[in-house]
Amino acid sequence: MRRDRLAAVSIAALALAASAASVTNGFAYDDVHVIATNETVHSLARWWQLFTESYWPPEKSGELYRPFTMLNFAAQWVIGGGSPLVFHLTSILLYAVVCSALFWVAVALVPLPAAWLASALFAVHPLHVEVVGNVVGQSELWAALFMFGALGIFLRARMRGSLLPKETLAIALSYGLGLLSKEHTIVLPLVLLAAELAVAPREQRLRARLTELRPLILLLAAVGVAYLWVRFSVLATTRGMPPEVTPLFASQPFGARALTMLTVALEWIRLFLWPASLSADYSPRRIELVTTLTPNVLVGAGIIALMSVIAWKARRSAPVATFAILWLGTALLIPSNLIVATGF
Repeated sequence: MRRDRLAAVSIAALALAASAASVTNGFAYDDVHVIATNETVHSLARWWQLFTESYWPPEKSGELYRPFTMLNFAAQWVIGGGSPLVFHLTSILLYAVVCSALFWVAVALVPLPAAWLASALFAVHPLHVEVVGNVVGQSELWAALFMFGALGIFLRARMRGSLLPKETLAIALSYGLGLLSKEHTIVLPLVLLAAELAVAPREQRLRARLTELRPLILLLAAVGVAYLWVRFSVLATTRGMPPEVTPLFASQPFGARALTMLTVALEWIRLFLWPASLSADYSPRRIELVTTLTPNVLVGAGIIALMSVIAWKARRSAPVATFAILWLGTALLIPSNLIVATGF
């Protein structure tokens, strides 16, 4: 246990070392509109009203619903008098906690050295620069923290046996707070299902295990439905225009989106394995619509097919690898634009 704590501290130290340079940043890009010029998050006098406001100011679009993130912005504004320093300090410290939380998840699945190596890579990966360097990235940090917390509780409970009522409630609370931080947390139940299928003990048949998990399933469903109802209700009164859809996919059928995203899969792999080129500007159109089979489409499809085969073949000999692939695919469902076309 002491070794685990020391390892977690070392992961936090790596995260701090990798992100400390951003402490001198100011407000940039979305920070300006969401925080610096948004009077809604400049006071805590009526903090509860943040749960009836859109994330983006109505004059900008009135889109997205992230009240927990906004509440934290308001607290940081009050504490620092609007100084960017407080916001960037919070981002850096929150990133260190998130990386330690990932280690807490990993050490429940693999031996300590492997858990440390995976978490250390996560802590220093250049791909996370925007999440820490831009204040609005705190929404992703909070969502990740609640995701890792819920997953860590679930894994330890299932390795031990069944979920206790307090653990079920803790997972549901994490789910709710994650959703109120950033909508991408909606996939958490699928990640938990992937963990149950891949790495949870298999003494019982799957049907019996799902029956045992029924209270958690019903509670998560209730939390998700309640969140969606509140979100749609709030945004119906704040949106100044229809939800933004990237021009690339506007009015495009599912087939075109699928072919295009198969080529984007190659870019994802590059970003994970060799992020030598990163861009802070969303404006340049770096992705072109694909409507026919191309060599990149075939390569992307081949890589996904290969990973699917690995996940299936490894389900008994290396179940953690299966879970990793399932988790990756689940997490990318939202930015894949396959379920619904998103913004940028």
